[in-house]
Amino acid sequence: MTLYPNDTRPNLPRSETRVHRARNDETRRCIRQARRAKAASRWAWMAD
Repeated sequence: MTLYPNDTRPNLPRSETRVHRARNDETRRCIRQARRAKAASRWAWMAD
């Protein structure tokens, strides 16, 4: 993903931006779940 400084960011239609933001939220949620799963598996052996 390309990150632009705020002033050079290409102008997108608002609908385009909304779709993009939704996709970002989806990705972030997946990453967060994966991270939580990894942490859970890391500490699982201590629970026994």
